[in-house]
Amino acid sequence: MKSGDIMGHEFMGEVVGVGAENKALKVGDRVVVPFTIFCGHGDQCKRGNFSGSSAVP
Repeated sequence: MKSGDIMGHEFMGEVVGVGAENKALKVGDRVVVPFTIFCGHGDQCKRGNFSGSSAVP
């Protein structure tokens, strides 16, 4: 995220705890979570157009 970016339905926060098996995040990391539901294997997903996934209702 950059200053001036407009948030939609995504959410953001700060990591306050991680599990023992975690290797990607640490406490204090700032994260943005996109609200994207996709199947990962349909034609649209293979093209990188996740918002066009057949899994999206």
